[in-house]
Amino acid sequence: METQYKLTERERSAIRLFAEGLTPEQVAEQMAITTEQVEQITMTVLHKLFAGSVLTTTQASETLAEELVGV
Repeated sequence: METQYKLTERERSAIRLFAEGLTPEQVAEQMAITTEQVEQITMTVLHKLFAGSVLTTTQASETLAEELVGV
């Protein structure tokens, strides 16, 4: 899946797992990484998608779902 956001496969994988309803701990387990790495991936994705934007957490979540997962 190619997006204008230039997300890595790892970042897209984490987003897909979050979209399925997994917790950060579950995402870490599924991806075989630490929860700290999940937090860093999350922050990186948010920075890439919303750099310079002022959005609420809800708006950011809705945009992620619409743009990246098709929910």
